[in-house]
Parts: sequence; C-alpha cells; structure tokens
Amino acid sequence: MHQSLIGILFLLLSTTIAAFIEIDIRRKLVCSQPDGSYEGPRDYCYQSNDQTCECTGDCTSGSGSSSTECVCTRSDLVYAKEHDLANCSIWTQGRWENYVEFSRRRATVYHSAPPASNTPDGQGLLFLTHDQNLAWPITAAQETGNLLPHGPHCLDMIEDFNQQILEHGKLKNMVDESHYDHCRRLTRRVLAYYEDEQPKYHVTPKSLCNDIFQLYDKSGKKIPITSRTVTYTVAYQNKRLTVNNTEIDDLELAHGIYNELLNETQNMSQQKLFERISGQNLGDLLVKDWLEQELTAAEKSFLHAWESDRVVRIAAISIYCIQGEGKQAPIDKIRSLLTLE
Repeated sequence: MHQSLIGILFLLLSTTIAAFIEIDIRRKLVCSQPDGSYEGPRDYCYQSNDQTCECTGDCTSGSGSSSTECVCTRSDLVYAKEHDLANCSIWTQGRWENYVEFSRRRATVYHSAPPASNTPDGQGLLFLTHDQNLAWPITAAQETGNLLPHGPHCLDMIEDFNQQILEHGKLKNMVDESHYDHCRRLTRRVLAYYEDEQPKYHVTPKSLCNDIFQLYDKSGKKIPITSRTVTYTVAYQNKRLTVNNTEIDDLELAHGIYNELLNETQNMSQQKLFERISGQNLGDLLVKDWLEQELTAAEKSFLHAWESDRVVRIAAISIYCIQGEGKQAPIDKIRSLLTLE
C-alpha cells in the first residue's frame, strides 16, 4: 500500500513537471541561410500557465504561425520562409543558445577598432569616447544622409560576402558575419516592400536618382573598409582591450588606433576620419547584438531605430536608383543575392 501510494505520487509529480516543462518551453522560428548559418529573433515566445502566448523583444506571434503554436517570429524571416529564400524550422531556447555559443562566439575571430577619440596628448580628434551611454561618434539612423547609401551598400556587401563564401567557405570575422546578417535582413524587408506593398514601384523624378547616384559614388562601397585590416581586438565577453595579447588602457589604445587609421588612409581629413570611426562603432554594436550579449537601454533604442520602416523605405528608393539604374526595382538581382546563386 505504501509503495503504491509512493508510485502514484511519483507519477503525478512527473506528469506535473512534464506539463510545466512543455508549457515553459520557449521557441522561435529559425531560418538557415545559403552560407550555412542560421538567423532567428533575439527573443522567444512561450505559453503561460493559462495557455496564452506571451512574447518579448522583437518577437511577434501569429505571423506565419498560429498563436496556439506560440512560436516567436520576425516578419522578414516569415517572408523568407514563404518565398523560398530560406529553410525554416522551430527551435527551442536551449538549441538556439547552443548554436550562438558554439557557432558564433567560439567559431569566429573578431578584428575591429575601438574609438579613436580623446587621444591622451590631444593630437588628432578630441571628443568624448561615449555620449548618452553610447560609443561616440556612431552612425545614426536618424540622419537621412546615412540612410541614402545604406541599401545599395548592403547589396554590394552581400555580393562581396557571397563571393568570399564561395571561395573560402566562410567569412573572416565577426564584423563581416554580423554585417552580412544585418544586410540580409534589410534586403529581405526591401524585397518584401517591392513585391508585396508596391508591385509597380518606381521613383520620380529621375533627377532624384541622379542625385542619389552622386552621393553613393562618394560615400559608398568605393571607400576601403578599414575595420577588416586593423589588428586591434575587442572581447565583449570580458570587456578587455588587447593589442598583440597585451592588455593596455583605453587612452593608449585610442591613440594607437588613431595613428593606425591615419597611416592607412594617408592623412585622411578629420571629417572623413570621424565618419570612419562612426561606422566602426556602429559595427561593434551590431556584433554585440549578433553575439546576443546584454544590451543597455540606450543600445537597444539606438539599434531599434535602424529597424524602422523609414530605413526600409529609404533603402528601397536608393536601391531602385543604384542597382535598378533608376528604371525598375531589381527584384531578380535581390533574390539571386539572397539565395547565393
């Protein structure tokens, strides 16, 4: 009798635990990419005890899956799934965290440059390395001048990264990996905008495309990307700054990177140097997000601006003008780039 009672209690407890685990499983839609990597929302959806589906962060429920499935989705990935741009499946939180740990954090090398501002002897640039809890300077999405070359630049970078993958099987470092991820996401959203929202998309007047072409020719792909060649490293996991495996202080590093940039660019103007460092600081933040390190409120808000519909609309205009040569939305070219054809 006593043993039977224990057995019943054990069965009830096991059933309760199993039911709780089933309810508490956090899930998301994850899509494989042509280069063998995976993309997914940063957060998860889960069923609460009253069977309602709760989502956090950039997750939305009911987009491409029913609320009863309670799967975290992201609109661009649902679009990729529905339009044969990627193979997608549902992953649990544990599976995704293992992927990020072993396929992102441990499998790539990060070469990037920290801020070159506020040099210790006052030479060169002189301003704060941080402003309003963000690395400074940093390329902001609120400035239209930053957004006009953004879309064409991303298409060019996807083309370059695809070629690297075809030749070497993978990209070189975390900067390129996160950059590739960022640009694919923007490009999927632009493609959806062209195909679903504006099937007869065109830009008028034509003179606007001429103006955008002139802007892109000066500020786009033709400027060399210094962050791939500078030998300084940043480890987000332990916040240590190192050069040649020797830990040094922020000011010494800032002065060193300023000289490195100045030498590589043959006495670049202060304005161009400012813009270069701004882009590198944005790249560092994208890497931090790609590695799913904890973001501050200021960092989350800043990156959220880069995900706005305005960013997509302006990218669509510029891509039409540059890659579409002011004649048509280059839908076939975009699909080809996204599928690594």
